[in-house]
Amino acid sequence: LYEHQGFDANSVPYYRHESGSYYMYLHDDGERWHVGGVLGDQYSDYVWWFGYAITNSPTDVVTWVVWDGDDWTEQSEVTVEGVTSGDTYSPECWAYTPEPQAFNASTWQEVEDGLGPGLFDFSHTAGVFEVDLLGPILVEATIKVGRYTVVAFTSSNGLGELNGNHAQRVLEVVGDGASVLVDGVAVRDGWHESNSSIDAGGCIRVYGEGAGLTLDGGAVISSCKCTGDGGVRAYICL
Repeated sequence: LYEHQGFDANSVPYYRHESGSYYMYLHDDGERWHVGGVLGDQYSDYVWWFGYAITNSPTDVVTWVVWDGDDWTEQSEVTVEGVTSGDTYSPECWAYTPEPQAFNASTWQEVEDGLGPGLFDFSHTAGVFEVDLLGPILVEATIKVGRYTVVAFTSSNGLGELNGNHAQRVLEVVGDGASVLVDGVAVRDGWHESNSSIDAGGCIRVYGEGAGLTLDGGAVISSCKCTGDGGVRAYICL
């Protein structure tokens, strides 16, 4: 559900998703409605959907187009529906937002397969993931959450753990809209070689305005080390 938030400089309404993470707004040229993570962005870097504008209402868009990771693809079955009450228009509308990809994992291979390649190279808008860790996982490659990618690590049985095995950093969260929740999961034994304080964080690195990390449900972060010119430092870069 996208709710009306106000009007832009051209007196056109704009909307924010109830999650607070996505916006629907008219491009400044008046030709396209955008759905993306940054309100008012005029380029494609932060846009997942667009529709050719007919009027100043997104409900009148005939065809929406989505970025599928490789190209822009028309989605003829997608529409935006306004919510009305009697003769009064309530400025709310429905539109697509990425559906979470939820899966359980007991092994590193299951984590790797479930997240896909985009979570190991900071891919932009790689998706929304909910990962239920059912046991200790030895991390074989740093999990790299890039812009407008959202990952939640939870553990329904309380046994979930991401362990760097003293071989690599466990997790990096970098860029606007990059977001990770660690809920009831242990993150341990991460290691990273760094010569800069901004690249610190043996277990977890969070970097960039708009990147976020939430620790909840008794999450445990321990035995995290960075080595470099400054010697050995044990901390998380938040």
